Amino acid sequence: MRSLDTEFARPELEGQTPRERLLSLQLEAARKRRQTAAKIGPRGHWDGPVPVSYAQERLWFLDQMGLVGAAYNVPLALSLSGELNEAALEQSFSEVVRRHENLRTRFAMQDGVPQQIIEPPGPFQLQRVNLSNVPDPQERERQLRELMQLEQLHQFDLSKGPLIRVSLVTLGSREHELLITMHHIVADGWSLGIIVRELGALYAAYVKGQVSPLPDLAIQYADYAIWQRQWLQGDTLKEQLQYWGQKLSGAPPQLQLPTDKPRPPTMTFQGALFKFHIPATVSRGLEELARREGATLFMAALAAFQLLLSR
Repeated sequence: MRSLDTEFARPELEGQTPRERLLSLQLEAARKRRQTAAKIGPRGHWDGPVPVSYAQERLWFLDQMGLVGAAYNVPLALSLSGELNEAALEQSFSEVVRRHENLRTRFAMQDGVPQQIIEPPGPFQLQRVNLSNVPDPQERERQLRELMQLEQLHQFDLSKGPLIRVSLVTLGSREHELLITMHHIVADGWSLGIIVRELGALYAAYVKGQVSPLPDLAIQYADYAIWQRQWLQGDTLKEQLQYWGQKLSGAPPQLQLPTDKPRPPTMTFQGALFKFHIPATVSRGLEELARREGATLFMAALAAFQLLLSR
């Protein structure tokens, strides 16, 4: 729970370069994560609803307040070229949803608190849109972009589910676009890579008439949620609350930035995209700074942005 500056100043790291210190801290953190993961086991014959994790509870609360709209949607678009076996693709999604309980989970109030309701597996249906009959390529592209935006703004009902939606857009006989949208309460950016890898492996097997090559998962997210609720209580919870209460004491309720327009009375999550180019000399300097400090280019750019905000 200590800051990174405090961690870097630990006596056992003296004599190491910043990069070596960062690597030592990363290895230690990875070792602690493995030790933590070893404590999480299958829930076995768990009766009834499953408690939500604390992260899920935050997202559920914001959704109940009607504050976020589609801001917590996780979208992904995949371009598919070549002959497509739609039945095998749909079967692949059915298996992915069967494997991952969180993709067939909804959230309902029981006894005054939100709970995870894990639905039994079943066939998954793709939403199908055909744009192949639009003759003008530019118009077809415009309609595709419009569909992408509509999918990203799709409103999920956390109490009903499903919280994953997939649309297969046909652009031509050998060209398709796969639009996947999930709510952040059941998925994150890391999940996207897992889904793409598993879809690829399953589709390759199913088009050949083979069975799934993927083993069942030993641990599900619900197992983690149960472990977290059992761990974070008593003295552990008291210690965490005390630490963060001290850290956040006196923090402003809102971040006041010098903007050209007043803050709206209600958060809308409506914004804009501003694109700009960084000169090559500045970009090379950032890359060299990141290498010297054992960081990524993103970390260096984020540090610069935080420095700007601090001023």
